[in-house]
Amino acid sequence: MYSPGKVIVYLKSLLSGEASERYIGHNPAGGMMVLAMFVTLTCIGFSGLKLYAIEEGKGPLAGDASFATFSHAYADSDDEEEDYDYHEDEDEEAEEYWEDTHEASVNFMLLLIILHVGGVFLSSRRHNESLVKSMITGHKEAK
Repeated sequence: MYSPGKVIVYLKSLLSGEASERYIGHNPAGGMMVLAMFVTLTCIGFSGLKLYAIEEGKGPLAGDASFATFSHAYADSDDEEEDYDYHEDEDEEAEEYWEDTHEASVNFMLLLIILHVGGVFLSSRRHNESLVKSMITGHKEAK
């Protein structure tokens, strides 16, 4: 991992066409991308488990399927609404929240994948090497 400043300097030099420093392992942008993908994948997994717990009542988070950190208090003097199930509203809110979080995380991961593939091809072209080949073989020759 490199500092954010080093990542910005590397990306600027890569995009401007200037000769950027070559790295045998992950370059600064690649290292940051790995971190971003791991964090996003964690969000996808956790939100998926929360959805599974809410919708199916199963999985490791099934006992903790509620979203609210506190319970709502309802003051209502109408006797007509005594049968109303307030927990159902909370479950629907939680389900909607986790569905939105899951979908946003998946879409963000797709964006990261597109940026990663683009970065691999751009970096390969700028450094006149095949990063795809080195990913397959596990060897990247020093020049």
